[in-house]
Amino acid sequence: MPTEHPGILEAYPLLRQLPAHLLIRIRSELQPLRAPDSQELFNVGDSCTTLPLLVSGSIRVIKPLPTGRTVPLYTVSPGEFCGMSVSCLIADVVYPAAARAAGDVVGAAMAKPLFRALVDEVP
Repeated sequence: MPTEHPGILEAYPLLRQLPAHLLIRIRSELQPLRAPDSQELFNVGDSCTTLPLLVSGSIRVIKPLPTGRTVPLYTVSPGEFCGMSVSCLIADVVYPAAARAAGDVVGAAMAKPLFRALVDEVP
């Protein structure tokens, strides 16, 4: 991987099994992702445009309630895929939950067109 995305293939070994033309796209199209602790990554109603791939830190996915409280749903760690992002990208819907960085997040963001190519081309 280029220096902009160190550790992505190690954290996500499944990506190494992709056909060569898709690996080339991953190397050229992933965007660096960095977020300090507690930074909002997405909120309820936001468009889902990327899939986060983490090398360090984690993401807390939460459901805000009308009372102002939140319900924790799950945490995404390095090497894991965000189920909320995957389902929203596939269904082409807005986020029904929110996410915050837990610790300093470092990784890459896979844009929707590349994600769709992977889903469409790899069974």
